[in-house]
Amino acid sequence: MVHLFAVLIPMTLAAAVSPMMLSEQLLLLSGQNGRRSARAYAAGSAVVLVVLIALVQTIGASLELPKAPKLSAGMDIGLGLVLLGLALFFLRHKPKPKEHKKHGLSARDAFGFGVFAMATNFTTMPLVIAASKDVSASGVSVIWMALALLFLLAGACLPGWGPLLLSRSREGQRALEKIAHIFEKYSRSLVVAGLLLGGVIFLSKGLLGVL
Repeated sequence: MVHLFAVLIPMTLAAAVSPMMLSEQLLLLSGQNGRRSARAYAAGSAVVLVVLIALVQTIGASLELPKAPKLSAGMDIGLGLVLLGLALFFLRHKPKPKEHKKHGLSARDAFGFGVFAMATNFTTMPLVIAASKDVSASGVSVIWMALALLFLLAGACLPGWGPLLLSRSREGQRALEKIAHIFEKYSRSLVVAGLLLGGVIFLSKGLLGVL
């Protein structure tokens, strides 16, 4: 259990770093019907993660990963290489902002926008897949597995729900402005660092599992 959360915590923190989704949510909050649109956007992004985590858990169970250490180690190596490859890609290419409306999004459109934003989030999605797969292969009890997955889901949903919660107070709004400024200045560095961290963790775990 300690080993699982020692890996899960940094992966979840890295998955929570999504400058693009944070900027989109802040923009929705500043528009017409901002809070309603922001709630729908956050719900849409969360639905994608719930489906993804459920899918990984289903596949993991069918493969019986805890009973197949070599298969699990091979997947760790593959996921680690994918994360490192993405880190190198974002290091060399600055992500372009997605085009979207600033004002007037209906709740339905904002929900669809949240689904699209998360489904095309190539920083958070690989980290969630890797961490969810690790939970599936951990062999812990059902209760601890559920808690671990809820922790992962909450962290990965932070770019969607975090700004919405902070916007309820003036202090939170000022904090959002500071966070947005930091992300605007250091977004690529934060993304690359998170992907590198995840890649190193899973590549190391995979190589140790093979040896």
